[in-house]
Amino acid sequence: MRLLAGSDISKQIDEFTVNETGIPSLVLMERAALAMADEICKRAERYNLSKDAVILCGSGNNGGDGAACGRILMERGFTVTVLVFEGKHGFSKSMDAQVHILENLFSDVRVFPVEMLDKELIESFNLQEYSFIVDALFGVGLARNIEGGYAKLINAVNACEAFKVSCDLPSGINADTGKIMGTAIKASLTVTMGFDKPGIVLFPGTEYAGEKVVVDIGFDPTASVMFDSHIHAFDRKKDMENIVPERKEYSNKGDFGKVLIIAGSEEMHGAAFLSGLAAYRTGAGLVRFFTSEKNRSILAALLPEALISTFCESPDEVMSDKMRADLKKALEWASVVVVGPGMGISKRSLSIIKEVTETTEVPLIIDADALSQFRKSGASVRDNFIFTPHLKEMERLSGCTVNECKADIIGISRKFVGENGGVLVLKDARSVVSGRRMPDDDFISTTVIDSGTSALAKGGSGDVLTGIIAGLAAMGEELYMAAAKGAYIHGLAGEAAEERIGKNSVLARDVADAISYVLK
Repeated sequence: MRLLAGSDISKQIDEFTVNETGIPSLVLMERAALAMADEICKRAERYNLSKDAVILCGSGNNGGDGAACGRILMERGFTVTVLVFEGKHGFSKSMDAQVHILENLFSDVRVFPVEMLDKELIESFNLQEYSFIVDALFGVGLARNIEGGYAKLINAVNACEAFKVSCDLPSGINADTGKIMGTAIKASLTVTMGFDKPGIVLFPGTEYAGEKVVVDIGFDPTASVMFDSHIHAFDRKKDMENIVPERKEYSNKGDFGKVLIIAGSEEMHGAAFLSGLAAYRTGAGLVRFFTSEKNRSILAALLPEALISTFCESPDEVMSDKMRADLKKALEWASVVVVGPGMGISKRSLSIIKEVTETTEVPLIIDADALSQFRKSGASVRDNFIFTPHLKEMERLSGCTVNECKADIIGISRKFVGENGGVLVLKDARSVVSGRRMPDDDFISTTVIDSGTSALAKGGSGDVLTGIIAGLAAMGEELYMAAAKGAYIHGLAGEAAEERIGKNSVLARDVADAISYVLK
């Protein structure tokens, strides 16, 4: 997995490399600038663009990267204009050095106090005349909204048709949350230094980053371990090899776990089917449904590989003694339990949720209607619980509003786990999984899921995700990784289905079937 380094972690890694390892800041800056220049030269050749660029530099070290990049591009035959905007506190030490070098070597450097940035001055830059605009205005430390002259400058850049290259992340994007801080550069390419950033993996920041390239500029590798944020994302090349537990040749169905899916109601059978199909496609040995008697023939036809236990009680009734005994027997059979898909909101489902959450010792995946009724059931969170809410269900589960979740999905997910325990899969266009990888961990791990597509925005998609997680847990995957890998596989399956069928036409069953392509 790859580290996602937000603002604090990026600063700590940089300071450790400079102050403890002894690599001067200007050396790191030169390597960053070289990497930027290399990527720009590649794009000039790839897209047959003329070699002219304007470099927009802020007063901090991000601006220093840009200034050095401008010098290197000039040495490589580019026609370069460097525009430097000095803040009220002046330049950082490294930026001051880069401006000094530029002024000695390169005549076309113009320095402007930020206060001078107005419409007339910005229009005088003739930004539309350049093939490349390099954004080196703000780095990862941006903490307040961009206003005034800088906002006018960024809006003018976005109005240009030039190829826009951002240094580290697009100026105006919060490095931790992906939030747009008033306005932001809409980059064609983002060259990010050392480590990927949460802000350009999460929405909406990722939409502003364009193509992303992560480059090694020489940070001390021990620093990333020492200052690990425990926020990661999967690496598509490195992490797929062992994405599911090994399937030994000398084995039988019992070796790969038994998934009990408590799902469905008189009017809903699809959710149960999709979860069961996904669990089987992922590798579970056995799947059993516990559902309304009215679903028996339908589910038997849809998924004949599954076992079926049923009940006849009305939704308006709590569980009878017989139903409770049947449920207990099914729970004793299972190595993983799913509760919630398509159950509906009723007295019956509430009594089921209460019974299951109070008695189940194996991994329990709480989804859909079980999430909506979890707090009403009076259940307490336990470490064997995996919650899979979308943002509206999270609002019911935690009290955080949808807008609060959108504003800081990582922070909200980590806060929930820290206060309650268990594992949380908070579903959005970029889902976030938080929990303790091992029960005795004194820190919370978070995985940002950057696989997926809008083709997954269809009914039943979440039921497929639940089944994938259940299948992984049944095969013995530790709970946190079952949730994280499950969400990642789900996104990849959505991409595979889209490639075969087209974004608009993908159905949840297509995603479940595409699991096999991903795992193969």
